[in-house]
Amino acid sequence: VNSRLGVALSAATSSFVLATLLDILALMILLIVLVGVGFDALPPAYLLAFAILVGGLIWIAIYNLPRLLNWLVQILPKSPTMEKLTVLFSSIEREVTASRQAGVFTRLIALSLLIRITKYAALYFFLYALLRPLAYTFSDLNVSKVLVGLVAAESSASLPVSGIAGFGAYEGVWAFTFEFLGFPEKIAQLTAISHHLFTQLYGYSIGALALMLLLLPIASRARVTNVANYDERASSFYLKILLSVVLLALVLAAFLGSLPAQSGAKPLDNHNPVLLSKKEKAALENLGSKISKRILFDSNRSGTFGIYSIRVDGTELMTLADGKRHEMYPSVSPDGRWIVYASARSTARHAPAEIWIMDINGNGNRLVAADGTFPSFSSAGNSIYFERDRSKVMSVKLDGSQMKEIYPTNTKPFRDHAVVKPRISPDGTMVAFTSDRRGRWNAWYDRLDGSSPVHISAGCEPNWHPNGKKLVLVLSRAKNAKAGSGLFDYHLARKTISVSQDDGPPFGHEYFPALSSNGKFLLYSAAPADQHDHFKANYQIYLKDLESGTTTRITFDNHTNRWPTLLP
Repeated sequence: VNSRLGVALSAATSSFVLATLLDILALMILLIVLVGVGFDALPPAYLLAFAILVGGLIWIAIYNLPRLLNWLVQILPKSPTMEKLTVLFSSIEREVTASRQAGVFTRLIALSLLIRITKYAALYFFLYALLRPLAYTFSDLNVSKVLVGLVAAESSASLPVSGIAGFGAYEGVWAFTFEFLGFPEKIAQLTAISHHLFTQLYGYSIGALALMLLLLPIASRARVTNVANYDERASSFYLKILLSVVLLALVLAAFLGSLPAQSGAKPLDNHNPVLLSKKEKAALENLGSKISKRILFDSNRSGTFGIYSIRVDGTELMTLADGKRHEMYPSVSPDGRWIVYASARSTARHAPAEIWIMDINGNGNRLVAADGTFPSFSSAGNSIYFERDRSKVMSVKLDGSQMKEIYPTNTKPFRDHAVVKPRISPDGTMVAFTSDRRGRWNAWYDRLDGSSPVHISAGCEPNWHPNGKKLVLVLSRAKNAKAGSGLFDYHLARKTISVSQDDGPPFGHEYFPALSSNGKFLLYSAAPADQHDHFKANYQIYLKDLESGTTTRITFDNHTNRWPTLLP
């Protein structure tokens, strides 16, 4: 600072002290303004009192800083060791006095306030950019809550025990504060690390670049204008502030205007937009005359995934759960009274999800577990199994109690691999699942105690037959499927694989298999062979009579219909 910028140590120190105090004062002013416009992250009265108290103390400190420094000079012991410190304090006192006499304090407060607003606005929008892929919107990021979290984390990074570059304390305080303010635990942890990592990388990169420029031989000692000679009309200064605010507003407007519009929910498709042939109509009517039941499934027909049911003859489509979030992976209890499903903001692989339960008519929705996906009922119907963190199988009672991890244990080989789409055997002793162990993706089953892992094949989505002696799973064309993928049975005793359902084009890409409770019917979805995306492809629901071998298409639309289950 002294050798390259020509700024005396006393001037640099006084500017640092004033900048710190003005920074805190600007933040308190910002908090007071936010309380006035509706601050709901914390009790407004307490926050207002805190901001006024701290702001008042800082204001007093700023205007009495010369006296404080002069007092320190007077009380410091007269010794050679303290001589340099006494001289430094005296120099700082003169610099602060000169700054105050120059009449720039009010302008400095305005500048500090603008810098604070710009800084936290930038951090807010960066947080939004991190969470936008998980379907978070501005309405989900309450300004007051985010500001509290940002201030808490930024303050913790300034503590003497904050660690290198603030890492450690920053993340801990961020995660704790954001979770306390109502954000999901994983979101709080994810944003704590990623937000701090990117901002620190950005800040230190700018600092390193500035330092390198100052160290270049061409960087000569700067000429500094004494604050006493500072002369700028207040009108000119505040005009610059106003222009800066206008520029920031224009940049913000351009940014918001560049965002794609939120896609509103599409009208519910209560009819079949695809024309049925006479043969297809006759097949549905024939099936409906034999089976008077409904099929439960999820679909994106409203713009987001929701839970629906439909009669086996393709009529009477009913909406059970369909909100702004994605309601997916429905499963029905053995007695037919309850439906459990997952609810997530986004269909992204690692998007946080929750387990919800409702009655068979879509009423009485309530939360069962705050962190999980892909639920299913136990054979007794008194417990729910679900996937957590793409690595664990959890069990919980219907009322949300007695939650525990049931697979795998810490000592078993799948602790370092994905365990997804789990299904528990009818007798409750084994689990079938998809894992990236032995490559992506492979079907496995194992005892819940982890003692007998069995690799079935390269495939996915294994599901149990009601007798517990077979599994139905998805195998690809590489495993001799006719088109895209097919459904195959794995016989546990013989360890052999046989075809269960495998059609060619046009809808030869079979997925999402499930057996009826009596084992007589296979339900699945199928898409064209050139489509695979589980969230966008045109999957249609089919029902196969395993006794006659007859396959009937149930839905005829342009949506993604998945995970069909025959209701009891």
